[in-house]
Amino acid sequence: MPGVNRYTGKPPTFEPAKEAFTQDNVSELASGDGNELKGAPVNGILGKVFQVQREDGGLAIQLWTDPENNEGEVIVVLPPETEVKEDEYAEISGTVESQFEGENGFGVPLSILRINGTSYERAEAPDLDPPTSTLGGKTDMLGATTIKIRKVEIAEGSTRVYVRFTNNGSEDFTDTTPSVVAGGEEVEQSYDFSEDYKDPSSSISPGALSSGVLVFEPVTETPLRITFSGFNDNFDEVKTVFTFDE
Repeated sequence: MPGVNRYTGKPPTFEPAKEAFTQDNVSELASGDGNELKGAPVNGILGKVFQVQREDGGLAIQLWTDPENNEGEVIVVLPPETEVKEDEYAEISGTVESQFEGENGFGVPLSILRINGTSYERAEAPDLDPPTSTLGGKTDMLGATTIKIRKVEIAEGSTRVYVRFTNNGSEDFTDTTPSVVAGGEEVEQSYDFSEDYKDPSSSISPGALSSGVLVFEPVTETPLRITFSGFNDNFDEVKTVFTFDE
């Protein structure tokens, strides 16, 4: 009889497909119960590795899916040959395996969703806060120092200024944090305690250069005005202004 199990005489039962988890709903994954979500696909979630455990020929990592707040912890079991380091960002795919129950080194109970990882790819910090727009590069002089802004990334969680200083003068150049104004309002600098972005050197010798990323609070309006101030070889105060319009 069509649609009937010939051994039981009853219609077959089908387990509904589990919802797939991506970066768009990763918070639901991290807060979910791994036993209830067992078998759910995990497609390209991003996180920061904070612990790597190699034991009995196996490999498991723990990562924050919300590294800015050190939250959204998950465990990922990976093939033992996978190359992975602590403090790196990664993109993970696989399936939900179970809910790990145990204790940490201080005897505190842990209950963490566990993923059977089938793909591990290194990522970068900006991948977790991708730019909604990127402003083109500009170059200008500040005294005898060439300042090149390679690009400005405007993202939901931050504004990132990729800059390079080249000291063409005869005295050390002392880098100062620029002032940033967006839509007429001052934008505060964000302090990157995680050191995900390299800062330019604070002092640059004659003939040397230094590159880095300056991170500021997110902006919602343009024009964006970035002002660098400093002193020339005669110790006169100088400044240069970069203006960006979307």
